[in-house]
Amino acid sequence: MKRGVGRSAQITIFIMVGLLLLVVTSLMLFLWFNVPQRAALPLVPAEVRPVYDIVDSCVQDISEQAIRRLSAQGGYLFLPPEIEHTPTSYLAMDPAGELKVPLWYYDGKDRAPPVAFMEAQLAQQIQQDLPNCINGFASLKDQFVVQPTGPMTVNATIARTQVVVRVNYPVTWFAAGRQVNYQDFISQLDVKLSEMWDLANHTMVAENSRTLLENATIDLMAIDPNVPMDSLTFDCSPKRWNLVDIRSHLQEVLRLNLPTIRFKNTNYPAFDAPESDYQPLLRYGMADINAGRMPKNVPADAYEYLRLFWDVGMAAPDLRAAFSYQPSFGMALTGNPNDNGVVQSRVAHGGGGYLNLMCINTYHVTYDIIYPVLFTVRDDTAFHGKGATFEMAFPVQIQTNEPDRVTFGPENFLGFNAAA
Repeated sequence: MKRGVGRSAQITIFIMVGLLLLVVTSLMLFLWFNVPQRAALPLVPAEVRPVYDIVDSCVQDISEQAIRRLSAQGGYLFLPPEIEHTPTSYLAMDPAGELKVPLWYYDGKDRAPPVAFMEAQLAQQIQQDLPNCINGFASLKDQFVVQPTGPMTVNATIARTQVVVRVNYPVTWFAAGRQVNYQDFISQLDVKLSEMWDLANHTMVAENSRTLLENATIDLMAIDPNVPMDSLTFDCSPKRWNLVDIRSHLQEVLRLNLPTIRFKNTNYPAFDAPESDYQPLLRYGMADINAGRMPKNVPADAYEYLRLFWDVGMAAPDLRAAFSYQPSFGMALTGNPNDNGVVQSRVAHGGGGYLNLMCINTYHVTYDIIYPVLFTVRDDTAFHGKGATFEMAFPVQIQTNEPDRVTFGPENFLGFNAAA
């Protein structure tokens, strides 16, 4: 009996050990596939640490500045001449035009910089600025003298959740009575530059294929009584609108409404009501909205859910994204027919008798519009919680009240400030 009990206890122990190994293995696999992997950092010997820390500190500071400027300029640290010298190909973000956000879509061409291009520009900037920051390791001169034994080379890698900078800089010095040689310096910056660029790129692709902003602009114009498009009324008083006033009003409408656009599968602001409350409204279209055929007591932001809640085909739950427009960005707008910048309705009177008292008042206005929009992605956790943003811009193009991403483009106008 005792031997039977012992054998049973041993089997129980083996089962428990097996279960423990299974749990540990499962946990390790989960962490491996779900926790962002970081580049392996070298084990730095104690005698190397003072030199290593100086290089790493300089790389961190220079790289952060470079990444912030690159991100603010749509992935460009150094603008190519065809952008730098063409004012209609970028959005100036300050009065002096020092900070320029290139249009990622211009002249029918995709100008989104590839990741490899951004890596090369970062490496170039870091290598240019690093020697001045290191300053010959002057801060260590009271301990030892560090001598370079070869040229410095810099490589930057934009990984999924971080930027890794590798500096190959052969140096030598004497410490604790012996010569120390070192050359491989690796620094990591916690910024989701790759994901921010990817979300911007997905948005640009979705815009070019689905004309999202053009359709949203036309919708906003169609439901706004201050933007004349189509009407037929029995009214004898002609109506008149100045195109300059129409443009100013539309600019204000866009300023207020474009920031309300949300992106699915991102860290977007919550809607006024639970999202399940909006599902029954999905069967209503713009014709229903224009005709007032919506149910009663719908949430105040129902229009935003139905028409301004977009899926651009990428999941980025840690990032926030938004469009913005300011009247200072400019807008090229013309409406037809117009007489010296004035749009007016046509009034036709009835024929004879009492019909002379009846008037038919009609207008049909078609618009050609181009305006630039700014797209911003934010990583709130970047740089130890300081946060970082990535921005790009592109033109919204409407021809005769229809979206047009190809034939009607920036090459057809001289700027964003015309109304005629």
